[in-house]
Amino acid sequence: MSTIMEPYGKLMKQWPKEAGPKPTQKDLKVIHEAGIARPGSKTAVAVAMSMRDKGATQDQIKKVLGAPYRNKLTTLVATGIAKREHVSGEGRLMVYKLRLKV
Repeated sequence: MSTIMEPYGKLMKQWPKEAGPKPTQKDLKVIHEAGIARPGSKTAVAVAMSMRDKGATQDQIKKVLGAPYRNKLTTLVATGIAKREHVSGEGRLMVYKLRLKV
């Protein structure tokens, strides 16, 4: 029986410190069960990073995944699935936190 974290093993092993805390099993489970992203997807990681208590910058997401995943995050807000909260910073260092409404 596989765990929720198993598909993310390689990515988690290579996690850069500058990207902040790794996504939790709890956050990834919520994302999978809500049908927001499939298990093992980079989209699930981007959403989970944005759900952290201190949120995530686009640069942090890009550092881990190679792209900022803005379109998916914006779509979640536009469709009412999530609410985006400004945590701190400005410009490229803007930190947002996603709060899912599921």
